[in-house]
Amino acid sequence: MNTHYEEDFNKALGFKLMTLRQSHKMSQEYLGARLGVRYQQIQKYEAGQTRMPPERIAICAKMLEVPIEYFFGTDGESKQPQYNKAVLTVAAEIMSLPNDDVRKGFYHLVRIINKLGDEEGEEFAVKQQVSA
Repeated sequence: MNTHYEEDFNKALGFKLMTLRQSHKMSQEYLGARLGVRYQQIQKYEAGQTRMPPERIAICAKMLEVPIEYFFGTDGESKQPQYNKAVLTVAAEIMSLPNDDVRKGFYHLVRIINKLGDEEGEEFAVKQQVSA
């Protein structure tokens, strides 16, 4: 079950995806074909009903010619915080991994780290940087 924050994030990401897709005069069918999903899945992403996996966000960013941070950033009206840069880096690199099981494992790990919240996540990131 998604938290309120996750639902807000999914809706914001979906709106950004829809806006970009339409500005590129791209159909849901075309985008879905490029991502390997049906247009109904694109509808769910755009409506915020389904969380879009990081590897698909990265593909969309490349196709729609925006930095991946565009999908994770905030606009002036949004109250959601930006994602940690380390999380964005991992999300962007997930799609380059050769093994599907490894990609899925990283995807779930990133979600867990992000759920830790700012306090615990920042503490974890600092400890990792200190030990490196």
